[in-house]
Formats: sequence, structure tokens, C-alpha cells
Amino acid sequence: MICLQGTTLRQPSHASSLQGRRRIGFNHCSPYRTRYSPSDVSISLAAYESVGFARKDSKMLPAVLTWIVSVALMLPSDAGAVLKDVKALSPELPIYDGANIIPQEKQADLDNKLIQLESESGWRVRVVTYNGPSEAPVEGQLRKAWSPDGRTVVVQFDPTSPNIIAFPYIGDEVLSKLRRPFWTELQGRFGNLYYVREEGEQSSVLNSLSALTGCLEAPEGCVVVPGVPSDQYVFTLCTSIAGGIVAGASSRIKPQGFVQRSFVWVLLFSPLWASLFISFGLGPLVSRTSDLTPVLSNTAAFLLAAASPYLLSAVLKTPTDPSASSE
Repeated sequence: MICLQGTTLRQPSHASSLQGRRRIGFNHCSPYRTRYSPSDVSISLAAYESVGFARKDSKMLPAVLTWIVSVALMLPSDAGAVLKDVKALSPELPIYDGANIIPQEKQADLDNKLIQLESESGWRVRVVTYNGPSEAPVEGQLRKAWSPDGRTVVVQFDPTSPNIIAFPYIGDEVLSKLRRPFWTELQGRFGNLYYVREEGEQSSVLNSLSALTGCLEAPEGCVVVPGVPSDQYVFTLCTSIAGGIVAGASSRIKPQGFVQRSFVWVLLFSPLWASLFISFGLGPLVSRTSDLTPVLSNTAAFLLAAASPYLLSAVLKTPTDPSASSE
């Protein structure tokens, strides 16, 4: 609620004497009358007389005071910070580190890398960091400083946000090369609260920009973000082991009914174990990295899990055919 403070002017018998006039202050937000000093509302009486407001029956005074207070409230209190942002957003520099996340030596290397990327391929990556929406440069400032076009992407980092990465501007050509799932995964992997808490804000900025520039340099772009996080690899390993257990257990089922061979059971259960092993165990690895080590590790885990029912049977000396043991 906006509290307005006004003045009631009382004019004595000698109207020409400004010394004898009194000001009685009042507070519209309080149920009790409150007296204020003349400095609380410093509006010259001569100004009122010049516009015809010095009469006791004037009804325009509250409206004028309301307008003055409204204009004062709309004025930005951090005008100096806005001017500072305008000066810092230089067309020659692709990075504005208002939040002081990137060290100076790494910022210089990153500046050179982004400038080289622009000179060699034409892709323009611009980076802005700030603390809170009050320090964020407005869209007009970004356009005035960097003039973004179809080959430009602007990346913002706000440590006060639950997800510190945002993309206020993505050019049409950039979006045609890197589709929307890429941007969603990039934001979710490096900008989420848990990653920032464990790895730090600096790691989030550098790793996300490294993935972005690498995909822009790739001839075919990227469908997904390169690299496999440790938690995602653990998930693929677990699904590979689960798929191997299902495949091995289905091969141990005895032929019965219309199934005359044991391997038929493996084929019948193939939608389950193949989805676990191929779709969830190998798919994320093949699409995100060219390193064969995690692929071979998951394959070995699948084969070992598939052989586990036979290994357990041999260790526990459990006969595979109960009818043969009874004979």
C-alpha cells in the first residue's frame, strides 16, 4: 500500500504575508492525525499560487500530490547500476561477467576462444552473468551492444535462480543446427541446483560453454549434449545388468507347451531385456560419446549378468534337470 503525505494550508487574515501561513501535516495511512515539520512536504506556496492552488476550496491538490508521489516511485533507484551495465556491455568483448563468476585469466582465454569461433565459423556466442533480476541488462542494452542476428546466441547465468542458465536469445540459424532438446538438456545438466552445489558456479559456466561451442563447431551439430555424467553412466550400467539378468533367467526356463527349445524363451523375453540393454544401457552412451570404454564395460556387465544364473547353479551345485536327478 502506498502511503501519501499531504499538507493542509491555512491562510490567516493577511493573505499577502507568507510568514504567517502554517502547514499541518497528515498521514493517510494512520487513523490518527500526525504533525510533520515543514520539510516533510517541501512544496513552495508560491508555486501553488502561480497555478491557482492556494485556495482553501481547491480540490486539485490531492491529485497533484498523488501524481508527484507516483512519478517518484516509478523512478529507478539503481540508475547508476544501469549506466554501469551499458558501459560494460562492449561490442568488442563477448563476455560481461557482472556476477564475477569467471576468474580473469580464464575469462581472457574464453574471450579469445569465442572471438576465434566467430572469426572462423561465424557463430557468435555472447555471455552475461549477473546477480538477480535487478542487475540483469535489459533486452535493449543487449541489442545495442551486440546486435544479435540469426547466428547469435546469448547465454545468461544468474546464480540466484534455481537453474542458473537461461537463453534469452537464440538465432534462427543456431536453432536450426542445435534443436530444442539440446538446449533443454544443456540447461538441465549444467544449470540445475544439484550440479551447481557440487561442482560450483564456475564449472557450470565453463562446461556449458565448452559443450555449446563444441557443438557449434561440429559440422552436423549435436542432437544431445556430448559427454556422459557419472550419475547417467551409473543408470546405464544398472539397466545393462538388469537386462542381462532377464536374458539369463529366461534361458533357464524349461521347454513346455508350444515352446520346444529353451532359446525360444529368450526370444519371447527379448523386448524386455533388449530394451534394458540396448535402449537404456547402450543408447545414451553411443549418442553422447565416441569413447568405447563405457560401451565395452556395459556389454561385459550384461554378459556377466546373463551368465550369473549358470554360475550360481554351478556354485550351489543345483541340478539343471530335476527329472534326471530323480532317476
